[in-house]
Amino acid sequence: MIKLIWVLIFIITLAGCEREISGTRITDSAVNLGELNSIYDDYNSDIGHPVQSTEIYFSSNRKSAGDNFDIVTGIINFAYYEEEKVLTFDIPDHVLVSYKSSLILGKVNNSNDQFGPFTYYVGAYYEGEDNLLFMYATQTDGRFGVNFVELSNYSSNYNLVTDSVEVPGINDIGDNMYPSIGVDNKKMYFCSNRNDSVFNIYSAQYTSEISGQVLRDGNIEKIEKESVLSSPYDDKCPYTEWNMMVFTSNRPGGFGGYDLYYSHIKDGKWSTPKNFGEKINSEYDEFRPVIFSFADAGSHIMVFSSNRPEGKGGFDLYIVNIDDFRSQE
Repeated sequence: MIKLIWVLIFIITLAGCEREISGTRITDSAVNLGELNSIYDDYNSDIGHPVQSTEIYFSSNRKSAGDNFDIVTGIINFAYYEEEKVLTFDIPDHVLVSYKSSLILGKVNNSNDQFGPFTYYVGAYYEGEDNLLFMYATQTDGRFGVNFVELSNYSSNYNLVTDSVEVPGINDIGDNMYPSIGVDNKKMYFCSNRNDSVFNIYSAQYTSEISGQVLRDGNIEKIEKESVLSSPYDDKCPYTEWNMMVFTSNRPGGFGGYDLYYSHIKDGKWSTPKNFGEKINSEYDEFRPVIFSFADAGSHIMVFSSNRPEGKGGFDLYIVNIDDFRSQE
């Protein structure tokens, strides 16, 4: 009897020693990014280097009280509990814009709207020889075009940022938005209404690996519509990582409004897009998905925006684990 009592005490002690998990868990059901959001529209995000404390860029009309979209920054803190296999996040109360971001955004934001930031690193990041291409879309003369600024020596303290450059060859026809660079670093994906009254997904194949100079020179072999990914409806916000493409579309068969879709590439061909399903999509609009991996956890994560009513107001940013979709072929 005494032995049994000691066993029970030991079990209770073990249960009481479980680590406290702080922050909000990231699961396969979408969760709001909380204090990162405002009562205004917060969407079109990008995360450059996902680490324990990482900077996120996104479009918001909070500074103008709803009139004009600028690109702003915030911080997400991640924590991975290895024994429990749990990844969490929290949003710090007060965030100062980093020096590098202040340089970039000082060249990017103006009286027009800025949408769809995309960060692309060129060069050896850990050797101080890397440049950051900060790409986005902005409106000029009544139409949207893909632009970029280039920050030199991103990983060092000696930074210079160029003036904004409108990418030659991409913006010749129609509205062109939401750039993303493919895994071979030679192809830019974007959405455009250049040939139709709706937006479709296009790719621009460059002659060499994309850099600031390659973009300035307009070294494009061909621009073509990605017909497997596109439909007779609006297909927007392509974002590619690994062998996966994610985007938003208001094509029939979804849950309502714009839904998020994904596709995998194999042997140079994209698979027929699939809907992410009801744990991610809603009867409202889901917009601009971005995907990344968190190295410590080996997890594949998606951040997107939605105007579903449980948010703070307008569009809010959400986060979700997509491991189940990443492994599908």
